[in-house]
Amino acid sequence: MGAIIKYILIFLIVTYLIRRVGAFFTTLFFGDQKERYRQDYRANEYNKSHGDQKIKIFRKPQQKEEKHFKGGEYVDYEEIK
Repeated sequence: MGAIIKYILIFLIVTYLIRRVGAFFTTLFFGDQKERYRQDYRANEYNKSHGDQKIKIFRKPQQKEEKHFKGGEYVDYEEIK
């Protein structure tokens, strides 16, 4: 039973190391190419969803404070029976 746990532990450690070393070498060889592809993909998805619209909004406009109701004018009325 102990041998199975050792093999599983060794497998997990080796898998972890391969992922870390692989990530290091891909960054070393390809640089920021992944980030450039991600930015291009985001730009293409934005253009697909928004089409040829020329409106660009860079910030959300500030909301004005709501005006508090101070009351209306008095209306005289007669009671009808």
